Amino acid sequence: MVAEYPVLNDQNVGAGFTLFVEVADIETLYQKLQDKVTIVKALGMTDYGMSEFAITDCNGVVLTFAQRQ
Repeated sequence: MVAEYPVLNDQNVGAGFTLFVEVADIETLYQKLQDKVTIVKALGMTDYGMSEFAITDCNGVVLTFAQRQ
């Protein structure tokens, strides 16, 4: 998971939480959020066929948004 989310590299092993949310219009969501949040994984295509990006929320939780292509 650290290779995919470098932001987790400095985290201690233990309790953690990430959330994966599938959405209908990922490009519009990315455009709306990119200047308002911390992007930890830029919008891009995965090798398993999803267009994804990830942010951290105000509590440091990693939220991944994805759309099936």
